[in-house]
Amino acid sequence: MPDRELRTNEAFQLRGGEKMTVKAVICVKTAGAEEYDVFFRYDGGPLELGADLLDAVRETGSVEQAVKKVGAGPLDKCVQDPWAVYPSLKNDIEWIYVLTKQGTHGGITLEINKTSYPCTTRRFIWQVWAGKTEHVDKVTAARQMEIVEMTANCTLGALHAFEQAK
Repeated sequence: MPDRELRTNEAFQLRGGEKMTVKAVICVKTAGAEEYDVFFRYDGGPLELGADLLDAVRETGSVEQAVKKVGAGPLDKCVQDPWAVYPSLKNDIEWIYVLTKQGTHGGITLEINKTSYPCTTRRFIWQVWAGKTEHVDKVTAARQMEIVEMTANCTLGALHAFEQAK
């Protein structure tokens, strides 16, 4: 029987020790824009992408430059509601990040949302972290992203177990 990828969540590894790839989208809204531009990146868990986005925003001060710096590619898609991305893509997206520039002199906010993929049969999204990027330093960001990822995965695992017990 051929080896196949086991998709449960990013905390697991493939047979042979390779790390699984977690897919994420980043919805970016600049000041004055009516829609969010949508970008895509592998290695999208908060430990990787969440921490990278916080660092990139701090370094560049720009949502557009931060997305480039983390290596996210455009999806040629715009949405008015970032939560609409998950059902519209019909894909194995596990994380949805929302970067918003708050006006000319406002800060940049980051919101991290976890999808129910791949553990439950119901498709849904919930917010697991949000904050102004300038209020999170590099050391705190790494620790917060670790806690966010572990907590979200534990919650999703519990929901999966509950669904299986029905």
